[in-house]
Amino acid sequence: IVMLMSSAMLSIFGTYFVIDAQAHDSWTYEYIYSETFLSRCVLLFFLASNIMDLLLGIYHYPKFLDPFSTIAHHAFYISFILVLLSQHYSRGFMLCFFMEIPTFVLSLGTIWPQLRSDTLFGASFVATRLLYNVILARTLYLISPEGKIWRVCCAVLGLHSYWFSKWAS
Repeated sequence: IVMLMSSAMLSIFGTYFVIDAQAHDSWTYEYIYSETFLSRCVLLFFLASNIMDLLLGIYHYPKFLDPFSTIAHHAFYISFILVLLSQHYSRGFMLCFFMEIPTFVLSLGTIWPQLRSDTLFGASFVATRLLYNVILARTLYLISPEGKIWRVCCAVLGLHSYWFSKWAS
């Protein structure tokens, strides 16, 4: 339920920020390394949902928590979010939330099995977490080769590739 609500909100805001950046030709250093009130609030929401998901998982379903895919993943994001918030760089990370669409599809099918669609999940995963991730990492690199966000996108692409290979096999 936490992931359904979180991924729904993050998918909506991620899509909004991608459309906003595209519509205003804002794929710039100033856009990526900045902050708005909305981007800060969305990032704080993501921080809270990561903490809540991790704590609920430890308490209610610890046998399902993979040390790498869950615990390390959440701990990394909690730390990274704190860095972004301290630097006021929340806006650029909003572009990454477009990749939450597959999580929404998966969560929806988990809560309501009649809505489960492996095809929709797989297609949305490939489109957002693999293809869009590559495009985003390249775009962010071209904007700021010394930046942090593109490096995270590349690392996350490795994790997404690992998850996809586990799911597809």
